[in-house]
Amino acid sequence: IGLPEKVPEYWSGYVAEEICDRNGHGTRMAELVAKNSNANVRILPIPAADESGKATVLQVCSAIRLATELEADIVNLSMNTLQSKQSVLLDAEIERAVSAGVMVVVSAGKRSKDTSKCAPADSEGAIGVRAAGAYGDFLGYFNYGKTVGYCAPGRYGGDAGASPAPGGVGGGGSGALSGGV
Repeated sequence: IGLPEKVPEYWSGYVAEEICDRNGHGTRMAELVAKNSNANVRILPIPAADESGKATVLQVCSAIRLATELEADIVNLSMNTLQSKQSVLLDAEIERAVSAGVMVVVSAGKRSKDTSKCAPADSEGAIGVRAAGAYGDFLGYFNYGKTVGYCAPGRYGGDAGASPAPGGVGGGGSGALSGGV
């Protein structure tokens, strides 16, 4: 894993000497991206969630901003929540990243809801990914909607649900961007 030499001061959650995924979710999703990528892909871990896996909109926005400033090609957001007033901030940050040339891949979620009611899956600029069952079947509890562009397996290792799906698509996208697919 290559780490940047300079990190913007406003993002205090990043410590270049010690990246720590306090609950393991991010590490497992990064592993999934790596397994679906070619050998030329480097992963820059930027934690947004705390040890319980929870993150505020500001934490996620800050992580997206940092990835954009460090010229990431792809941002994987294997997370989802119901929309709130703060969702417009997240949507604006995703749009900013996409405008800078970053592919933002997000989980459609698993609330049996239209993605227009969920963030970041409601972002028109992001690539929404819906999870499929073990046999490619569409399970009723996964979200749906016009912002869902892809469907991918919803199982990886011990993780089952909406989170693995964007990791698989992001990994494939990284391979395509680097000329390996």
